[in-house]
Amino acid sequence: LGLRGLLEVIPLDPSLLKGSHGRAIENPELHPVLIGDKEILPPKDAVHCTEIKEIVLKSLFGEA
Repeated sequence: LGLRGLLEVIPLDPSLLKGSHGRAIENPELHPVLIGDKEILPPKDAVHCTEIKEIVLKSLFGEA
């Protein structure tokens, strides 16, 4: 009782992949919103996605 078969769930041809993963949102009104204490958030209007981890860790555990 098992599943034996070749499952090709991810095509190797990149033209077959569809979706919006990794695509930048052009309209700023549709960007995600980050809410937190002023002490934790950087003093700027926009935060790069790579900065989110550090902000969350500071919020949970304090200054590193």
